[in-house]
Amino acid sequence: MVATGKVNATSLNLREAPDPNAPAETVLVMGTVVNVVSANDDGSWLMVTVLVDGHDQMGWVQAQFVDVSNTPVVAKPADVPDNVAALPDDNPVPFAALKADDSATFWPVVTADKSALLVSYLTTGGQAVGRDSRRFLTARSGGARHHVGIDLFCEEGDDVVAVAAGKIVGFAHFFNSGGQQTFQLLVNHESVVVNYGEVVDNSDQIFHWKRGDQVQAGQRIGRIGATAMLHFETYLPGVTQNQTWMVGGQRPSGLLNPTRLLLRIAARGQRKNVGVA
Repeated sequence: MVATGKVNATSLNLREAPDPNAPAETVLVMGTVVNVVSANDDGSWLMVTVLVDGHDQMGWVQAQFVDVSNTPVVAKPADVPDNVAALPDDNPVPFAALKADDSATFWPVVTADKSALLVSYLTTGGQAVGRDSRRFLTARSGGARHHVGIDLFCEEGDDVVAVAAGKIVGFAHFFNSGGQQTFQLLVNHESVVVNYGEVVDNSDQIFHWKRGDQVQAGQRIGRIGATAMLHFETYLPGVTQNQTWMVGGQRPSGLLNPTRLLLRIAARGQRKNVGVA
């Protein structure tokens, strides 16, 4: 995608082809946000994707009825860096890994944030990449607690997608921000359980799923809450809720380090609805 757009007509047919006589797949109402994939030769028709009943639907709309605004193009990393520090030094947490081919995985949040695809981490030389406060095992609660995930850059209201196929195994209260509660959404992706943390508490209603449902790679499953970030944790299969690690306390037995997994998706996976250079 190279842009986002908003329908400026009272109603607009989403058609199967760039032709006013082509069958209509659905009708879009004024204000509907669409993701522009491409255009026909003269620019009079746009190929777009739009969220319909929790799933992306692709079709053609007449360009004059869509106000298009460019979105930031975020370049993919050249490759997966080889200087990611294993943490902590004395007894490192194992790195998480997906069984799915890299090319079949999806970046977990649909966003136009200029820092999309940025994974914060510590290098083997002790240098912080990205924002140190967002990396795995940075300090929390005034130094009393380890941060057991990575906070990804995005905006409130952005959609969260499954990084790979899996099964929803947990959905519960997670964190309050500004008087608003956010939830943890856990999905078992066969080799790893991901906590898509800090999503809105009605994500299940928005995207029409329930605990125990299977999800497909790239399927929209949540919406970013008031914290305006995606808190991404990884665990061994069998975990169904997030785990806390206090400084000086016992390490959670199921905890995995998500850093390399996210870096692989950023460099080799897919992004939904956002242009990639």
